[in-house]
Amino acid sequence: MKDIEGWDGFAVTEDLNMSIKMMLRGKKIRYCPEAVVWQEAVPHWKPFFRQRVRWATGNLETLFVYLAPIIDSDNPLYKKIDAIQYLVFLLFTAFVMLGYVVFILNLGNVYRFQMEAPLIIGIVSTVAFFPGVLLGIRRDKVGILRAIIRAVEYWAYCLYLIPLFFAAFIHMITRKERRWAKTQHTGS
Repeated sequence: MKDIEGWDGFAVTEDLNMSIKMMLRGKKIRYCPEAVVWQEAVPHWKPFFRQRVRWATGNLETLFVYLAPIIDSDNPLYKKIDAIQYLVFLLFTAFVMLGYVVFILNLGNVYRFQMEAPLIIGIVSTVAFFPGVLLGIRRDKVGILRAIIRAVEYWAYCLYLIPLFFAAFIHMITRKERRWAKTQHTGS
C-alpha cells in the first residue's frame, strides 16, 4: 500500500484503481477462483442501476487515466493486454449489445439503419460474446444445454449495459462533485 501511495480518494472504484497502480509498479496480481466473498444483492432496479453506474464510471475513469501508462509500462505484453482487456470489457460488451440491437431492429424491419453492416455486426457480436460466456459457464461443470440456457440468460441480462454505459459516460463527464453513491444494505 505504501509503495503505491495508498488509496486514491478521488477514484470512484478505488479497488480497481489500486490494482492497476500495483500492476504498473510490477506487483503480481492473481485471480483467485477459490476465494469466497459474500455480498448482499441490491434487490431493486433503481439502486442496482445506480450502483452499476458508479462501478462503470470508475471503470471508464481508470481506463482513461491509465491506458497510456499501461501501454508505456515495462510489464510484459501479455500483462498489458490483460489489463487493457479487463478495463475495456464493459465498453466492449456494451458495444456488442448495441450491435445486437441494431441487428434485431434491422432484421424485424422496425427501423432500418442506413448502413451495410448490420448482419456483420450481429455475426461479430455473436462470435465475440457467446464463446467466452459459454467457456466461463462450463467451468461450473454444468451440462451443455444448461450452459446454453445460462448464456442466453446472461445475454439478456447484459442488454442493460447499453443504457448503463451511456449513463456512466454522461455521469463521468458532467459531474462536478465526487460523492459516494452508497448502496443501502438491509442485512438480508
